[in-house]
Amino acid sequence: MGAAVKRLALRRALSLALAATFTASVWGAAVAADEPLLPADREVAAVLSQSPAWRAASQSIVAEQEARRQALVGPHEWVGSVGAAQRRIRDASPGNTIEWEAGLERTLRRPGKRDAADRLGGSRVDLAQAMRSLASARAGTRAARALRVLAA
Repeated sequence: MGAAVKRLALRRALSLALAATFTASVWGAAVAADEPLLPADREVAAVLSQSPAWRAASQSIVAEQEARRQALVGPHEWVGSVGAAQRRIRDASPGNTIEWEAGLERTLRRPGKRDAADRLGGSRVDLAQAMRSLASARAGTRAARALRVLAA
């Protein structure tokens, strides 16, 4: 029910905005040449931020940017490790033996792999931005359809 209420509120807000624009044009209100015909960016952002698809696409952009950053940095740092183990040997010595190990590792990245990761990450960020644009367009299409239904 919460989603239906949000959709109804969105439809009402959009219909009021379009009705005000239509009324102003019908009554012969003069629009100055420097006055914008579209709503302000902050108003559009407020309406879009209510769309779950647009919010998910925006979060996807942030996730892809972080994935790109991680791919560029990668696990190519020095890694230390320490391990210990205990064994009981019955034949040779009367007690237990304790073994330990220590290690220091550094992985190497093959030439060109960083550039490939950068290109792949950039492509994924571009795709996420395109998906957000598509979500924005779909939200606008749904709003226009809702207004046509209300106008009819």
